[in-house]
Amino acid sequence: MSVVKNHSWLRTTSFAALGSGLMLLAVAGAVGLGRLSSSQEQPSAVPIEADYPAPELSFVDLADRRGSLSDFRGQVVLVNLWATWCPPCLAEMPVLAAAARDHASQGLVVLALNQGESRPVVSDFVERSGLALVVGLDPYEEAMRLLRTSALPSSYLVDAQGQVRLAWFGAIDRDHLEAALARVGDVGGVP
Repeated sequence: MSVVKNHSWLRTTSFAALGSGLMLLAVAGAVGLGRLSSSQEQPSAVPIEADYPAPELSFVDLADRRGSLSDFRGQVVLVNLWATWCPPCLAEMPVLAAAARDHASQGLVVLALNQGESRPVVSDFVERSGLALVVGLDPYEEAMRLLRTSALPSSYLVDAQGQVRLAWFGAIDRDHLEAALARVGDVGGVP
């Protein structure tokens, strides 16, 4: 009889400890989220240095023309993998558009490859947002497979010779992107 009472006490104590631990995690998470939402800064991915040949990425643009990454050989290209359902992807779009505008004279192209969505969905988003980037459709998510990522957004800085020099897994903010572009020098250089 006392063995049964011991197990009952142990079970009750274990559940109480588990409940307390979960409550502590919930409070810590709420405090952390409060700090994040009250901050003026948005979280940003930090670029990872890379040095490998960019894969041949193919796409269809919104006007139904076929294109590929190699069409931009001789230019620096920031390849961005994104989707309209992805909040961090949408949050970084103004940053990418500003970089494309501000660095176009230095040879930067931002190639925004939508992953897995239909032309009407992407076209509607581009029209509503006034997005001024080279937008490509990748309905079968081949770019994600070729770049070996499952993260959205993911971005890759490809130099004028076709080498991937930097990779980001997550949203990019303006300061981190500008710092990365400055490291590349005149955009066409190597970090």
